[in-house]
Amino acid sequence: MIYLNESQAAKHIGVSQTTIRNWMYRKDNPLPYIKWGPRSIRITQTELEEWLDRYRPNKGIVRLVDIGRAR
Repeated sequence: MIYLNESQAAKHIGVSQTTIRNWMYRKDNPLPYIKWGPRSIRITQTELEEWLDRYRPNKGIVRLVDIGRAR
């Protein structure tokens, strides 16, 4: 299992860290995360990608991962 911090998760899908944080604290269908000590969190890559497929706020966003796989 691959664990990503906020910065890595944001970079992985091409959004800002603020967007990741906003998604984590949504009232409806928040992005799942794990508290990794008192000051840090981790998001599993699998859960991030599954969450995006189900709950992506803007379905028009193309993930950079998809672009890389298409090449």
